[in-house]
Amino acid sequence: MASSEPSFSSRVLRAGFTLIELLVVIAIIAILTGILLPALGKARAAGRATVCLSNQRQIGAAVGFYANQYKEWIPREGYDSRERERIPWPIAFRPFIDERVPALKDWKSLAKNTSYNPDKDDVGDQFVNAPYYRDPGRPKDLHNIHYVINGFKFTAPGKIDSANRKGPTPLTRCWNPGDTLYITCYADDPGDVDGKNYYRKNATDISIAQYYDVWATGQINGKDADLRTAPKRHAAGVNAMFLDGHVARVTDTAIRDLNRWDDRDYQK
Repeated sequence: MASSEPSFSSRVLRAGFTLIELLVVIAIIAILTGILLPALGKARAAGRATVCLSNQRQIGAAVGFYANQYKEWIPREGYDSRERERIPWPIAFRPFIDERVPALKDWKSLAKNTSYNPDKDDVGDQFVNAPYYRDPGRPKDLHNIHYVINGFKFTAPGKIDSANRKGPTPLTRCWNPGDTLYITCYADDPGDVDGKNYYRKNATDISIAQYYDVWATGQINGKDADLRTAPKRHAAGVNAMFLDGHVARVTDTAIRDLNRWDDRDYQK
């Protein structure tokens, strides 16, 4: 009587894949990698853009607090000076964002003669501990401030005084704050050319903060070497905050449009 049990050879399990099977698996992995990597890259870029928007929202909230405290006045272009009136925006807004940073003792008015002592009143960390001023979409460099403010001084529609810059402005003089650009992402700095100049060993916070503004047309729509904005920082656009404090994604065309920076507060 013949046995019904399988022969020994039929019970032997194969130890591995054939060459063809291996090639098929490799091909599938390559296809999946090609599909997933761009998606992961886009997800990471979207995440960086979201963090940037969140940081700008914090700055926007600080604008509101600052305006409320100083009778609707907000900072524009600033410079390294002991006069309180032209204090740079990163110095002005920081106490309203970061509870670890005390407000300056003499922040009682916007009088020109109000004193400011960088050696005593600055935090003194060159903004290392100010992550809310950084854009994770920006290439890593020496800069600890990744945004620039609207310092354009318009004298008429489409005309600016590029020899001078806009000082503190009361929001009540801005005709359309919801459509006027106020802060956006700072341009790249290949080779840290500017960073090495700004962040010198003994540089004060105020001496660093004074550089982050735009006041000339070439800085928003000129050649790459002249730009102080980043029109395509986040894919085909850039994040921006408006004079009323709200933030939004803006196209590269819009950020290059001088009219979008016009606050309608014309000064001679």
